[in-house]
Amino acid sequence: MLEVIAAHNADQARLTRLFDVYAPKVEAYLTAKLGRYDWHHAPELASRTWAHAAQNIHHCPSGADDAYAWLLAIGARVVVDHYQATRRHVQSADTGAMLPPARTAEDMAAARQAAHAAVGRTAAVLEVAA
Repeated sequence: MLEVIAAHNADQARLTRLFDVYAPKVEAYLTAKLGRYDWHHAPELASRTWAHAAQNIHHCPSGADDAYAWLLAIGARVVVDHYQATRRHVQSADTGAMLPPARTAEDMAAARQAAHAAVGRTAAVLEVAA
């Protein structure tokens, strides 16, 4: 029984050392991996990464570089899981259909022209009212 407790304490100490050294680097990696539109999810995904690391600390390689790579691999998997969950959430609850595909360049040009026309009409109305 004492061996189990000693192993558990050693695992906790190792996780604490890894966290102290790599926490900012793991969060920076996740921020970069998420990109400019989803970077704000990095702290939450970093927490998930560390939780997974804590549950699997006995699988952590012994070398510092290997341990860092192991943490980044966990983080990458957490990002994939996040996007898969997001994709499932975006599906319609009623039909299971995905959202319509992105607009084509022609659609975007037509929308841009319509927006410019609306702004022009609004400006004309404001000039008449003034």
